[in-house]
Amino acid sequence: MTQPRTVILVHKGALGDFLQVWPSLRSLTRHWPDSTFLWAGREQYTLWTAPLGIQGCPGRLRALIDSLYSARVRPEGLADCLVIWFGLKRYPLEEHFPGVWFVPGLQAGVRRPPRQVYAEGLAAHGVPCYPGWLDLWRRTIAGRDRVFREKGDVLLFPGAGHPKRCWPLDRFQALGQWLTKQGHRVCFVYGPAEKERGVKVKNFEPVFPENFHDLQELLVRASLVVGNDSGPMHLAGYLGVPALALFGPAASSQWGPYRIRTLKCSLECSPCSEDGVITCERPVCMQEISLESVKKAVQELQNYAPC
Repeated sequence: MTQPRTVILVHKGALGDFLQVWPSLRSLTRHWPDSTFLWAGREQYTLWTAPLGIQGCPGRLRALIDSLYSARVRPEGLADCLVIWFGLKRYPLEEHFPGVWFVPGLQAGVRRPPRQVYAEGLAAHGVPCYPGWLDLWRRTIAGRDRVFREKGDVLLFPGAGHPKRCWPLDRFQALGQWLTKQGHRVCFVYGPAEKERGVKVKNFEPVFPENFHDLQELLVRASLVVGNDSGPMHLAGYLGVPALALFGPAASSQWGPYRIRTLKCSLECSPCSEDGVITCERPVCMQEISLESVKKAVQELQNYAPC
């Protein structure tokens, strides 16, 4: 298609999924350098969209985008705009409109990272995937090429978007005590969900980043990160921080953070989720990950050269 005058980008998902969308945002802005790009997704993500030259969507246009959920005809105010809507699986609107692309991150029966599926969805519309997005991220987002910090804090993330993706809290505490005895300064980092649930590890001062900028600064200064399958682990991978992500119900080959080491149990029933939805009533897979296996992986990572 010809280069559109204005492209409105939409993504309403969680942090980890947004980070899988980001390489596709880079492909779009490079493919159509003269287009005006507007962000109508979650405003917290402008930390990572603005460096690509993507502007915040004005309130009037954002309201028109939101009206698409129940609209029967395409609003006239969007006549000159191409709308590209990213989502994992389900088309979010009641009607299919011309000039609205829905780009899914999942394919039925296929366990591939959403990052790749999003890129293939754009390629089907004639927008190729451009290499070099990771180097661009680290230069523009972190503001510099990251310097590995051997003496930085060790960050532990005991939470996740779903409680069934969480390693037992008492093992996180034991891991923190073990790392402290090794001379590391250990910080337990909590998100809004953990704060709401009252999650807290004894004998360690909690850290609650107020926003994604604060979270990113914590990660940039870290020497090692350990956590559950969660958004901050994806961010750690993009920043080049040595990290270990613990997996159970979800497939690490599909949902694992980019360039992050993952660890899972050996149960035959794990993974059991293909689309991120956990239906198992009593997932024991996270409990089956032993403290000793995590310690061993951490010891190996301490000599890890980030890539």
